[in-house]
Amino acid sequence: MLFADNRLKDAEQHFRIVHELSRARQEKIVTGEVLNALAVVVGRQRRHTEALSLFEAATRWYRENGVPAGEALVLSYSARDHLGLGRPEDAIAAAEKGLAIFTEIGSGAGTARARYHLGIVLSRVGRLTEAVHHHAECLAFFRASKQRVWEQRVCSRLAETFIAAERYPDAVRHAEQALVVSREIGHPYGEALSLTVLGRALRGLGSTTRSLDCLRQAFDIFSRLGAPEAGDLKVLLDSIATPEPAGDGPVVES
Repeated sequence: MLFADNRLKDAEQHFRIVHELSRARQEKIVTGEVLNALAVVVGRQRRHTEALSLFEAATRWYRENGVPAGEALVLSYSARDHLGLGRPEDAIAAAEKGLAIFTEIGSGAGTARARYHLGIVLSRVGRLTEAVHHHAECLAFFRASKQRVWEQRVCSRLAETFIAAERYPDAVRHAEQALVVSREIGHPYGEALSLTVLGRALRGLGSTTRSLDCLRQAFDIFSRLGAPEAGDLKVLLDSIATPEPAGDGPVVES
């Protein structure tokens, strides 16, 4: 719950306590799962080197206990920390290996999540067509299985990729879908992510007033959550000159 609410520092403290308890009780599988969760939380706080060290420890636990799905999940999640350290080739290799393991063991849910992470990496390195393919594949799975948090995430990532490809109408469409889902399920962090990509997409279309409205709403939510994305948005907002009101309508009908 703490992680879902983006209370990262509280979540980190909680996972460290659970980690010590699981080690003391020699609960090996729990230890691996907690190490993986702790690594994700640390990585989200942009402490990428520390996150990768935790992922390596989780991998050792999973290998020692014969849990390939755990190892695949570690590989998928760790890809973004490799990116954060400026190592795109390592990021792609990790994400592709994670997908290969999940595919080999026949895990539909695992394969969808691995495609999600690989799509993010491919989008960030400019392989946009491949990124859209992987995200479209996992979006279909998450919608069919009614995993709405994942649906929101993938729609936001598709919007990011379409922005990179300068396909702004497609980006707006997916960002609005993500925004609707995040509000329906009561997910503030997802709402802020959706508003961010919607604002960027609208800016690409030249809809400046609506764009700024979205970006300011996202900034307010990220700030309230204490999310590091608030700093990124402040830089973006400071770089944009505030226009005169243009009366270009609501952000999204929901």
